[in-house]
Amino acid sequence: MNTQRETLARPLIRPSGTVSHGEKALTTPSLSHREGGAKRRVRGRHLCRGSLTSKPPNLDKRHGRAHNIGLSPRKQTVTGVAIFDSTSYGFSPYAVPVFVTALLMLAFGVSVLLRRWSRVSVALFSMTAACAVWLFAFTFMYSTREESVALFWAHVAYLGVPFIAPSVYQFTVEILRINGVRRLETWQGWLLGGFFSLIGMRTSLLITHVQHYGWGFYPRYGLTMSVPFLAFFFGYLIAAVVEFVRAYPAARGNEQQRIRMLLAGFAVAYLGCVDYLPKFGVAVYPFGYVALLVFVAIAATAFRRYDLVALTPSLAASGIINTMADALFVCDREGRIQFANRAVEVLLGYNNDSLIGRTLDAVMASPADDPFSMTLRRRTIRTEERVFVTKSGENIDMMISISPVDHHGDVAGAVLIARDIRERKESEREIRKAVTLLQSTLDSTADGILVTDEKGKVLTYNQRFADMWRIPTDLLAGADDHSIVAFVVNQLSHPNSFIRTIESLYAQPEAESFDLLEFRDGRRFERYSMGRRVEGVATVRIWSFRDVSARFAAENALRDSELRYRLLFEQNAAGVCVSTPDGVIIECNSTFAEMLGYSRGEMIDMHIRDLFVRAVEHDELMEMLRDALTLISVELELKRKDGRHVWVLQNLTLSGSKSSSTPITTCSRISPTVSCSPIASARRSPMPGVRVNRWP
Repeated sequence: MNTQRETLARPLIRPSGTVSHGEKALTTPSLSHREGGAKRRVRGRHLCRGSLTSKPPNLDKRHGRAHNIGLSPRKQTVTGVAIFDSTSYGFSPYAVPVFVTALLMLAFGVSVLLRRWSRVSVALFSMTAACAVWLFAFTFMYSTREESVALFWAHVAYLGVPFIAPSVYQFTVEILRINGVRRLETWQGWLLGGFFSLIGMRTSLLITHVQHYGWGFYPRYGLTMSVPFLAFFFGYLIAAVVEFVRAYPAARGNEQQRIRMLLAGFAVAYLGCVDYLPKFGVAVYPFGYVALLVFVAIAATAFRRYDLVALTPSLAASGIINTMADALFVCDREGRIQFANRAVEVLLGYNNDSLIGRTLDAVMASPADDPFSMTLRRRTIRTEERVFVTKSGENIDMMISISPVDHHGDVAGAVLIARDIRERKESEREIRKAVTLLQSTLDSTADGILVTDEKGKVLTYNQRFADMWRIPTDLLAGADDHSIVAFVVNQLSHPNSFIRTIESLYAQPEAESFDLLEFRDGRRFERYSMGRRVEGVATVRIWSFRDVSARFAAENALRDSELRYRLLFEQNAAGVCVSTPDGVIIECNSTFAEMLGYSRGEMIDMHIRDLFVRAVEHDELMEMLRDALTLISVELELKRKDGRHVWVLQNLTLSGSKSSSTPITTCSRISPTVSCSPIASARRSPMPGVRVNRWP
């Protein structure tokens, strides 16, 4: 306790050669050394109270501590040497959390300001900066051992304390976007804050002295100026809360959540007002920095979740204008350009400064007899295609839209938006080309094509479809599937089956079908149908019809021909045999089999060479046949099944191409009394009745 008393009683550092009146009286040369030492200790105690008398300080009888130790700024001064002298400070655990809170507040404000520069972020930074100044000054005040130095830092703190309340209100009106209607109140707050800052820093009307508590020195208020100051301070803090409460019911979504969290944060931060109690002598530890730490955490969470400000059309307008891909011009009534966005430079090559004051005709290919700046006065709103000219002279097709700017009922100008439609026009050309090719393909195909939607409405068709079904063109235009069915159903042989199939397919949008339609006049159509999902059109159904009447007629003719051939083959009086090029029998009639004593089934797959009495004759005959198309009237001696020989007269013909021909043999039985060798007859030329036709 004696050590603390001696520390508090340390003399002030004054400029060289200055000394108070009381000090001079206590250091006369007539006093002894012991008396001088005692009087110096008394003098130190007197100086701590700032008094020029020799009255000792009041002592707490229980604790032995000096109370109400104060220095009047009017009677004491502190030099820069004392402020920056390290011996004037010492470590204080109470100063550490205050210093950390100051750093966090300042870092929070700077981070928000760097993240997004706006009126809201500047207001928030001013609030955190004011709190940081206050806390930094109190950090040094808690750490000092000198009462005069503590008083200096107490005054410095009021470089920030009076501005806390107006900065809180400024932040409130900015984040609620009511700064326009609260401009007067905001400026009044800052002016009053500046007034009280001067009072707190330069006079002793607000801070009269400092008092030492268990946590260190703390400023004491004078009654004269503290009442208006606190009324100002708490008045603006309460006004900020009132603004939030009034705005909360009308807020929606994220904005309402942000207001709710900020209200909670300010409610906690306002608990820091307990720091004013020690300034009136109430020994309550000033834990306001804890409330500020909680406020920083809540505010940071709110800004991370819901952003700093709500997005509004006015807030986004500049961003929209600068990022839009369309060219934007703001013109006066005469068509002179007053503003152009960044897209104008990208599309046309002109920057904003080079266009200001020029008419729109400078960038548009307008006819000489009808300049666009003149038509702008006659028509205020329109949408049409226009050709713009770039700085390099290139023409660009653009779609323009003009909206008038009305000022008190009078048209002050117009906003023109121009969209580059070169890609769109190129796409339209490609689409037209593709549609033309598709329509040409559909019209040139042999099949009739009909495309309907899921409700049966006709989407497209080709002319072949109309011709095949004999449907008038006016019926197909805008018709649906039901009216077409009603028109064509009487042409069919089985109309009920036709209708049932259609209904079944429409009930199954993606089903496929294939069937044959028979007409009463003998025509036959193959019908193929399939469903497909097409983006933007839902499900479509494609119907394909192919006229197979000619094919069926050809098939019927072929069947009739085959029947006639079979009858001719089976009922021919001559024996007929068909073999492969190697001589294997693949077909023969009954006359040929009976001539040689076999059944028809036994003859199939036999080698015709085995039927010759002299097999070499077969080989020579085939060699001759390969060089000739036909051998006529060739006499041959064949073997019957029972071993007897029979003489026949053969006609041989190669059917098909030379590389893949099929020998057809026709033979008739002749009298066995003929003694002429057949091969010799074939080699002797001419032989009566034998004719050889060679390949061309």
